Amino acid sequence: MKYNPDVQLAKNFKLNEFLYSADKEAPTPDRIINLYLLAQKLQALRDVVGPITINSGFRGKAYNTSIKGHPKSFHMTGQAADIKFNFKGHTRDTMTKLLQRIGFTNVNFYWTNDRKSWVWLHVDTGKTWDGKPFYYRKTS
Repeated sequence: MKYNPDVQLAKNFKLNEFLYSADKEAPTPDRIINLYLLAQKLQALRDVVGPITINSGFRGKAYNTSIKGHPKSFHMTGQAADIKFNFKGHTRDTMTKLLQRIGFTNVNFYWTNDRKSWVWLHVDTGKTWDGKPFYYRKTS
């Protein structure tokens, strides 16, 4: 199936923002649907925090393996993104509550070495890592 990487998934997100040019595997239609649903949640977040940069979205299996991603990563199903935005003024607690309300299921905060600020966030919409309705990793 041929797909259009410039298709708009949400007001401020196109499909190509979730794809990495070095990844040779194209997302299947079900994964594009997952990316659409993920983009809707990211749009809700963007409406609160401002512009978001997607560092990593969809990953094919071979690419995920090459970067030592988890073998069951939700990136491979189009349900995860690693993102950056202006973190100033947002505490981890308030951000966690916001992400949960939006509908993300797993959140991981990645910090600078001195743990004074976040470098990026992992968010996804897959089954939670611990089986509860919402999970966030407190240390990373």
